[in-house]
Amino acid sequence: MSNLETRRIELKEQIRLEGKRLKEKKRKLQKKIKDIKRYVKNLEAFYTEFNQVTTSKHLTEIVTKGQLNTKVRPSFFKMSKYFVEKEIIQRINKTKREIFECQSEIEKTEEQQKNVKLCPDCHGAGQFKEVNYEREDGLIHPSVKFLKCLVCNGKGIIE
Repeated sequence: MSNLETRRIELKEQIRLEGKRLKEKKRKLQKKIKDIKRYVKNLEAFYTEFNQVTTSKHLTEIVTKGQLNTKVRPSFFKMSKYFVEKEIIQRINKTKREIFECQSEIEKTEEQQKNVKLCPDCHGAGQFKEVNYEREDGLIHPSVKFLKCLVCNGKGIIE
């Protein structure tokens, strides 16, 4: 087996492993988005219930019943409903930002999946440019030749 054939086999295996890794990464990100959306939905439901509170005792029950795990102490609820509301809104916004970040990461992963089969030697061009310079009558003339990539057979991708 020649060095060229060995290189092709190694590249095919690398592409297979990278494709598998990217697919798994995308699956995990999609699961994370699903979990975050569920959490946001629960927070928004909690926020709706929280806004219907009329007494401080009822407020304490709502916050301790909800899965807010707030840093605000129940004794503090009596003084300010505003701080609890602010914390809920901050958590909702934070989780929405996380969803956006995961979606952009998925887009990057999809772009990487498209480019994973590109030949690393010619970077997907399928050819190399060879420039020779010839001197004639005091002038320099470039001579350009395009050589087919031997690794990908001029296709630009490893199949």
